[in-house]
Amino acid sequence: MEHLFLLRKQAHELKMRQMVEEITFGRHTVESAMSKYEVLTRSTVTKWVERVRQEELARTEAMKNTAKKPPTALVEQVVQHTDALTGQVKQLQKQLEQA
Repeated sequence: MEHLFLLRKQAHELKMRQMVEEITFGRHTVESAMSKYEVLTRSTVTKWVERVRQEELARTEAMKNTAKKPPTALVEQVVQHTDALTGQVKQLQKQLEQA
């Protein structure tokens, strides 16, 4: 029974996203999309359009943030490696001076 509920929910989500895409790309007006997808109120359609826009904005913002910042673990590894190399250079310089 739960499986059936999930299938219905996915079908509804797909229908909503298809309708919003058609409206966004100008293939349908809100009214013609309402008729095609059998949606009763204009406010439902505008809510769906706004929801998809907000999701897209959030996704875009998240992608920008992850692209700007390297992973913390990677930065820490580079710092540790740099410190180790600096120590080795100093040690080799001392050995060279002594030789």
